[in-house]
Amino acid sequence: MITAILLAAGSSKRFGKKNKLIASYKKKPLISHAIEHLKKSEVDKIIIVLGNEKLKLIKKIKKEPKIKFVYNKNYKIGMSSSIKFGLKKLDKNTKAFLICLSDMPKISFITYNKIIQKYKKNKKFPAVPFYKTLNGNPVCFPIKYKKKLMSLQGDHGAKYILRKSKFIKVSINSKSILFDMDYKGDFKK
Repeated sequence: MITAILLAAGSSKRFGKKNKLIASYKKKPLISHAIEHLKKSEVDKIIIVLGNEKLKLIKKIKKEPKIKFVYNKNYKIGMSSSIKFGLKKLDKNTKAFLICLSDMPKISFITYNKIIQKYKKNKKFPAVPFYKTLNGNPVCFPIKYKKKLMSLQGDHGAKYILRKSKFIKVSINSKSILFDMDYKGDFKK
């Protein structure tokens, strides 16, 4: 089983007063793009880690068996708390997991699948997407990395762990793995 942990708990501080994940991007709430692409991918389960304005987000997402909502009450501590909370909610049959960001709407299901396929060929090390020389998101981790990721602190993501680990490079011909949406101007791109 491969699970996507979709981080959707942040406060959208750089965006303004409104939660960017429910703001409209291409006529849909921003978060719906990541969910739709993950649903079409080879991911077996999607754990959506909610925090800020969780009820508003839940109303924008269609409930279905593949999706599990979890609430991280400590989301203000930073990204690491949401990653760790998502990891705690993994099914015992999970063999690998992707850590995905809900503000990256341009990552296609084809890209998710390419990362998963690269992981499946090795299964020992994380599969990290690269556009040219720049690494991006999401990363597919073997389940054995769960313990290492549980040591994260503050507003740090998995890149901190990757600096100290061997990984598999996945070449992606799209800047989508680098493009997240933090500001209102990003919604015009």
